[in-house]
Amino acid sequence: MRITLNGNGIDIGTPGGTLGEVLSALDDMADKSGEVLVAVRLDGKELDAEGVSREGSRPLDGPGDAEVVSVPVRELRIRAFSSALSALDLAASGDGATDQSAAAKNWADWRDAFEGLLAADEASLSEWAAKELSTPSADGLADRLAPVRKAFAERLSESEDPERALAEAAAVWESKKGTLGEVPVLLQTARDREAMAAIVFCVELVNKVVRLLPELGRRGFDADGFTVDGASLPSFFEGLNAALRELMSSFEAKDAVAIGDVALYELEPRLDALFGAFAARFGARGGGTK
Repeated sequence: MRITLNGNGIDIGTPGGTLGEVLSALDDMADKSGEVLVAVRLDGKELDAEGVSREGSRPLDGPGDAEVVSVPVRELRIRAFSSALSALDLAASGDGATDQSAAAKNWADWRDAFEGLLAADEASLSEWAAKELSTPSADGLADRLAPVRKAFAERLSESEDPERALAEAAAVWESKKGTLGEVPVLLQTARDREAMAAIVFCVELVNKVVRLLPELGRRGFDADGFTVDGASLPSFFEGLNAALRELMSSFEAKDAVAIGDVALYELEPRLDALFGAFAARFGARGGGTK
């Protein structure tokens, strides 16, 4: 059997295996390089999932011509979030139950096509949007869908230009990093909600970095050689995560003194070092990865 991946011939090694085994190996290779298999054609006919399973037992030393196509996950995520924003905008602009029913069907089709590409929090937002669209009343639908649209617009921006997204995160931290310094005062004046909002802001920035690092790695960023305050990224994040856990424990214990101390003396210096290092690497706009 002749097998190609994106038009290039694949050396299947010693004959004796099956098409399914080769496809499984190609899927693993694609995953490690940030790609995903999107099509398999056998003797000119495209196979669906059932067809791939059915033909998987075909022996490699028999006749046949298998063409496999893979694309970068980044491209698919850009396509997914672009079409999601269009679907959400269309739903928000609808007028009446008929339009909303069509929008719900459109969103269901979108989920069928792209749900497998979503992270857990993105899948939750997708499900939330589906529930909102299935609610009979369209009153305030645009406002109810706004959080989903905002999150997916952010994911689209991150997928299109992760360097820019990371540089912008560093700039946001620089402009608002004093927020953590206000946490002790906020707690002392019974403004607990504002104090928690300051913590959530920091956690969301950290989550953004975690989302961006894999994509930056696929674009040439050497995470293993990148240091923050002299520590490797894994080592640095161990300390950062420990500070976050200590902070959450202090909140659960309602220990205002401990919350203030951890926020001001543990979390803020670490985040300042992290985003300072990224700002130095990527600059205000985001530069080439190294």
